[in-house]
Amino acid sequence: MAKSKRTRPNQKTKRRSASRATPQPERRDFLKLARNGAIGLGLASFTGFFAVRTVQASLHERDLSRLGDGKLTVVQVHDPSCAMCNALQKATRAALDCFGECEIQYLIADINTAEGQAFATDHGVTHVTLVLFDQKAQRRSVFNGVRKTAELKDIFSAHRDLYT
Repeated sequence: MAKSKRTRPNQKTKRRSASRATPQPERRDFLKLARNGAIGLGLASFTGFFAVRTVQASLHERDLSRLGDGKLTVVQVHDPSCAMCNALQKATRAALDCFGECEIQYLIADINTAEGQAFATDHGVTHVTLVLFDQKAQRRSVFNGVRKTAELKDIFSAHRDLYT
């Protein structure tokens, strides 16, 4: 029977096997994690801020109780699922960009809500319609259908000149 030779692992082999088993976190790894976490937190904060502002602006536009608060007002009777309504909304916003919020305010009567449907019924209009009001909430003009931005600028300017 041959004697088996026992060998002892040398120090280098012990160190290599120990380092493979449980890697120790390094400072560089921690800094990468901290950087990536800060970037992620910043992006999440920006996204949340943008989402909140967008929702607040949308709710502000849909608040028909602001009608008659001393400002000239354009109310669009709107169906969000209607392509023509969306085209009219885009052209209206572009036309109103040259006016200040303090000159003419823009409101939306969404016909998918009870308040919007009541507004449309009270004024005898359907969607794809703009209704122009003076400062005392007196209806002054009604425009049906999609209009070009330049035409709407002229309409809004004439409305402002007549009622201010």
